[in-house]
Amino acid sequence: MAYLWPIDEHATCLCADCNNHKKDRFPVDVYSGEELKRLSAITGLSFEDLSKKEINQAELDRILGDMSAFAKQWDPRMFNATARKIRELRPDVDLFAILKGKDAATFAEITEFLSQRPEEEVEQAAVIEEK
Repeated sequence: MAYLWPIDEHATCLCADCNNHKKDRFPVDVYSGEELKRLSAITGLSFEDLSKKEINQAELDRILGDMSAFAKQWDPRMFNATARKIRELRPDVDLFAILKGKDAATFAEITEFLSQRPEEEVEQAAVIEEK
C-alpha cells in the first residue's frame, strides 16, 4: 500500500510478526527468491512482478489528476508518508510541490499540521517548507 498498490484479490495475509517485519517494503526486499516463487504461486502474481520495485502508475496518475481532493481526504501523516515513498522511487514526482502549485491553502494546512508533530516530523516539515 505504501507504493500505491491496492489491497485486492492478490493480497495475502501475513501473521503479525511477518507483517511487522515486512512493513512497507517491497516483497523483493524481504523475501528470498524461493519465497518469492511460493508467494507467486499463492497470489497469482508473476515472479517478475513480485521482484520489481515500482510505484503503481495508474494509481499515481489518478492521484495527480485530482491532487487537491486526495490531499484533503488523507490524514496529513498519510500524505507525508506517501509523498516520501513516491519520492524514493520517483524523485521527479514531489506531491508537496505539486499540491503547493495546485492548492496553496491545503498545502499550508498539511505543512502546519506536520510542523506540530514530534521532533523528527518537525524536521521533515522544515524540509517541506523550504520547497
